[in-house]
Amino acid sequence: MATHNGAQYLQDQLNSFLDQSVMPDELVVVEDFSSDQTGEILNRFKQKAPFAVHLIQNEGNIGSTKSFEKGLKSATGNIIFFSDQDDVWLRNKIELFLIEFANNKEIDLLFSDAAIVNAHMKPLGYNLWAHVGLTGKKQRILQSPKAFEVLNQQLTVTGATMAIRKRLKNIIFPIPAEWVHDAWISLLAAATSHIKPVNEQFLLYRQHSSQQIGALEYQRRKIGWELLATLYRANFRKSEMLANVSKTLQQCTLLSEKLELLEFPNKMEVLSLLHEKKRWLEKRIFLSKQPRLFRLFPLAKGFLRGYFHFCDWAGWGWRGFILDLLASP
Repeated sequence: MATHNGAQYLQDQLNSFLDQSVMPDELVVVEDFSSDQTGEILNRFKQKAPFAVHLIQNEGNIGSTKSFEKGLKSATGNIIFFSDQDDVWLRNKIELFLIEFANNKEIDLLFSDAAIVNAHMKPLGYNLWAHVGLTGKKQRILQSPKAFEVLNQQLTVTGATMAIRKRLKNIIFPIPAEWVHDAWISLLAAATSHIKPVNEQFLLYRQHSSQQIGALEYQRRKIGWELLATLYRANFRKSEMLANVSKTLQQCTLLSEKLELLEFPNKMEVLSLLHEKKRWLEKRIFLSKQPRLFRLFPLAKGFLRGYFHFCDWAGWGWRGFILDLLASP
């Protein structure tokens, strides 16, 4: 667990560890230089917890990715769970994950669905997988050798729902600062090993105004022209679009470089997908500097070839095509 100014909701998460039908062997918490009562809450919990609690205090704020990396390096268990600071685990989460790992020796990463709730733990009427579009078809593919293709299209593994085998630690370090830890770990696991989605909700995934990443439903799949125009004006002017595409290109390059150093069965296929993605991202950057009319044909060609569906971590699809076309010159 990584914490930062999480005092408002942290106790609920800690209490849910105590309520587990199978207790954890240890809890590793990296406290990322909070200015509220987070540290005090953790120290009180350490004194009463029936399992070992290891508190690592950062001397300055290093962010969630590097905090999780530090915690992961310190974790000693054979099965390692990731936790946010503001959710609530359901009582059988650890128990059923351990059963899944025991029954699937080849699996190195499991992740589950989650119920979406508001700040006061009231259901918002939808679940995490529905929000990210993780369909039954995609769930089946994620359990096949084609798992990387799904995550290469859209990052659908949420860290708060994830657990890994200890042996996966052999390949994931260092975690680049340009990546979020769960995306980096899940892509490496999907490329080199086996992963499995567990189609049950083991987590109350709290949505509130101060969280770093969440799943507030603004219904991308129901997006209309008025909202597209708003997104365009507010967030997708040329500079923002270029920054987003350039960041994705940088992430793709870092992942390719990492995978080049590893040996795994379908290495050439995975690297080919990443190289294709990089070429398309470079082309999008080039086209963004051209007049809109000049962009139309190459963007349309890329769309028909499926590049906007398979070459964008966020899975924007046709929406990405429209935003690329409309971005101001």
